[in-house]
Amino acid sequence: MDKRIRLTKSKLKKTLLDLLCRMNMEDVTISTLCREAGVNRNTFYSHYSSVDEIFKEVLSEFTQSISESLTESLEKGIITGLEDLLLNILSLIEKNRSMCILIFSDTSKSFLKNVLSALLPYTKSVWQEQLPLNSEYAQIVYTYISGGAISVIEEWVKSNFAIKKEEVALVLEKIILNGQKAFINA
Repeated sequence: MDKRIRLTKSKLKKTLLDLLCRMNMEDVTISTLCREAGVNRNTFYSHYSSVDEIFKEVLSEFTQSISESLTESLEKGIITGLEDLLLNILSLIEKNRSMCILIFSDTSKSFLKNVLSALLPYTKSVWQEQLPLNSEYAQIVYTYISGGAISVIEEWVKSNFAIKKEEVALVLEKIILNGQKAFINA
């Protein structure tokens, strides 16, 4: 991509995030965004068709970067257990605090769902080795557990990180491990 295009898109994305700190998404108009970013409307329309399209691109890029970071940590053996994995996820969220507050205040749970879906193949393979679960049951269990984890993490972000990430990770780890025990004893 041409350097000028990259810079223009970057400026629009940054300006949108700045505006979202001050106003709701539905209040951000293309005119306001262009004026604040110092970008001509024609230039805007040569890259995007709406403000929502920019936000979706920002969200997609952010989700992808977190998923890649987690996958890389798993592949390199940096993450060796469930607690490490949970702390890694929570640390990434805490490190990107303002972005995550925006995401959870303005969108559905799709952000975390997309991040956690990147971990599904790894988790399923581990569970199939350690638990008497076939691929279909592993999928069901993962869907259930990740849904609960998403809700807990969402509440943690909405509370402005009121609880230490280590405590949140510990609670989630206990819930997940106890849920797994149900299949060991079944």
